[in-house]
Formats: sequence, structure tokens, C-alpha cells
Amino acid sequence: MSHEQDGKIGIARRALLRRAALLAPALGVAARASFAADEKMTQKDAEYQPTPKDGHACVDCQYFQPPEACKLVKGKISPNGWCSFWGSKPPQ
Repeated sequence: MSHEQDGKIGIARRALLRRAALLAPALGVAARASFAADEKMTQKDAEYQPTPKDGHACVDCQYFQPPEACKLVKGKISPNGWCSFWGSKPPQ
């Protein structure tokens, strides 16, 4: 193999590595977003309780999905419940 061919392979390899380095973070973000969308935490992990706490209830939370679901927590969620991820709905 001549030195000229070594140079071409080296340049092509560097270009490939640069492209891979640029793509890796984007692929990682996409994978994490997909995993996060598919996974919900357990009621125990979220410290869920079926009653309000300090005047806060799931029905007033930005993550609550009527009639009895949550974007973050698995299982049946009472509109009158509460968990540690409670967040008020944005003003409308």
C-alpha cells in the first residue's frame, strides 16, 4: 500500500469519526426521550396517596389525565390524590 492510499484512508476515517461524534448526542437524546415517554414510575416511587395534601390534588396538576390517569405515574390515579411530582396547571 502506498503512502498516498494511507492518507486517503486516514482522511476518510477522520471524517467518519467526526460525523459519528456529531450524531451520537442526537441519537442519545432521541433514545432517552423515547424511553421516558414509555416508562412511568410506580405509585410508591412517586409517593402517591389517594387523598389531597396541603390543598393540592391531582385534578389540579399539570400531569393529571382525566378521568383517572397521570403522565408520570402508573396505575389508576384519583382526581383527589396527590404525589411528590404535583405541579400546578399553567394559567389558561
